[in-house]
Amino acid sequence: MAGQTQWKKYLQKNADRFAGTRFILDDEPSLFLPVKVDRDVLAKCAEEDDFSEALKPIVEALDHIQQLAPRFDEMRQEMLELQAS
Repeated sequence: MAGQTQWKKYLQKNADRFAGTRFILDDEPSLFLPVKVDRDVLAKCAEEDDFSEALKPIVEALDHIQQLAPRFDEMRQEMLELQAS
């Protein structure tokens, strides 16, 4: 796998490829997808001992990541090819 420095340089060079993904690429660069769980909904779910409603944002984020998997797989393959060359 590519070293951390190579990966960071790759992310910076290809930052535009994250446009429209809802992922955030910061100055580190670190890549993340913000997920917000409403604390009031979470508290209500805890009282009812049913967290399905509170976990909806997490499930939606995981579904979103799954939809983007081919794009990330392509980028990962490019990194592996760069490392091999």
